Amino acid sequence: MRERPPELHLERGCGVRRIGPGELPGFESVRAACGELLERARPLVPRMQAAAAGKSQLTLDLFSDDLHARDRRFVDFALQDSVLLPVVEYLRTAPFLARLSLPLSLHVPGLPLPSYQQRFHLDNDDFRLVKLIVNLEDVDDDDGPFTFLPEDVTRRVLSALRRENGALRRSLAFDDADVFRHADPSELQALRGPPGSAILVDGARCLHYGSRVKPGRQRPVLGAVYLRHARLCENSSSQFDPPGEDLDPLRKRALRSPRPRPRGYFLRDVLADAEASASRSTISSNGRIA
Repeated sequence: MRERPPELHLERGCGVRRIGPGELPGFESVRAACGELLERARPLVPRMQAAAAGKSQLTLDLFSDDLHARDRRFVDFALQDSVLLPVVEYLRTAPFLARLSLPLSLHVPGLPLPSYQQRFHLDNDDFRLVKLIVNLEDVDDDDGPFTFLPEDVTRRVLSALRRENGALRRSLAFDDADVFRHADPSELQALRGPPGSAILVDGARCLHYGSRVKPGRQRPVLGAVYLRHARLCENSSSQFDPPGEDLDPLRKRALRSPRPRPRGYFLRDVLADAEASASRSTISSNGRIA
């Protein structure tokens, strides 16, 4: 295994490491593959949103378990040394890749802002985890970038809220007004920037939100979540095929979920479903049997 570049280091107590464009090997190939999926998906966004409910209307995941079984580029990118070794160092254990996604965040007219993942929250999968988020296109404030408070600011905010309200459940979401009683808006950080701008962040220790997308805008990112095998909660996750013998022990372990499920157990292939629905509609409109 190659030695991790020293600059890619996620420190405990900080909870975040920014990664600049060009720092992640293989990004352009993965970006091109994601671009092909986005080209197929964008004409079908209204159809996919109509079939979704709740927070799924805000963010459509264009990846599927079947896709990862057919095309290993995305998994290989998420498990490359430049990403995986800092995760191992931070979690102090060999993790597993819990989720590998291509979320397309959208504006939803009529949905109160903020709703669902647009509100401040902590990820409740575990007390410590790592998320990788990579911008696939240029992202500015109107695109609803991933936005967070560093770990030290988060501790201050949560301590103050506990003094006000008592114990806080990890599944709680918080209003902006509650958070900004104890943090200044200038302390917020956001993942803006060109394609390849990325971040490693502990979503269990840094209050964050995303997907506050303005009308007429969309935001696709490449996302991955790395968890300890002794996680706290089981949430929706990607289901990967058993690892091949060509992988080293660390990557084999990263592809072994503590509780394996069949492909598609948690996550529908929303793009394939929308394409099939559009095809049936076309056949029906031409007067043939659907």
